[in-house]
Amino acid sequence: MILFVGCNETQSNSPTAQPALSPVVQTEKNPEPTVEKKQTDASQSPIIGTIKKKPAGFGCYALLSKDWESSDNKPEKRPYIFILTDEGEGLMNVEGQDVLLKQAESSEKKDKNGKTSVKWIFKNKNITARFEMVVTKDDEEVYQQEFEGNATVSASAAKTQTVRVKATCYD
Repeated sequence: MILFVGCNETQSNSPTAQPALSPVVQTEKNPEPTVEKKQTDASQSPIIGTIKKKPAGFGCYALLSKDWESSDNKPEKRPYIFILTDEGEGLMNVEGQDVLLKQAESSEKKDKNGKTSVKWIFKNKNITARFEMVVTKDDEEVYQQEFEGNATVSASAAKTQTVRVKATCYD
C-alpha cells in the first residue's frame, strides 16, 4: 500500500470560518498556557500548534488525541496539528508559524500479530517531525486508514515536544 496518495477531504478557506481551537489551554487562574506534552525545552512554551491556514484539499491529517472526539466534525473547524498537502508536503504549525516540511521517510511494518505500525518523518532546515503510529482502522472500501500514536517535533537541538495524536489518511 502506498501512503499519502489521493485527496478526499476538502477545506474551506472562507473568511467567515471560525478559527481552529489551539492545543494550548488557558484558565482564569493560570493565564500561562499548558499543553498535553513531553517537552525538553526549559522555557516550556509549546512547539506544536494548530495550523492557521488550511489548504484547499488534502489526503492525511492529524489532531491531538484529546481533540479527536471533542472537536467539530466540520473540516474547517477541526484543530489540525498536521496536514499532508496535495503536493505531498507536511504542513504543521511550529512555534506559532505554519511551515511546510518535506517527507524524508515513510515506512510500514506488520508485527507477528498482524498489527501494522507506520513511521513518517518530515523535515525542513531546522525542524524535524516524526510520527510513530499504529493502524487502528483500515477501511479498504472507502480507502481510509486511521492511526494512533506519538508525534515528536524538534525545532532545534534544545526544543522538542512529543504529543499523542490520532490521524486519518485517504488513499
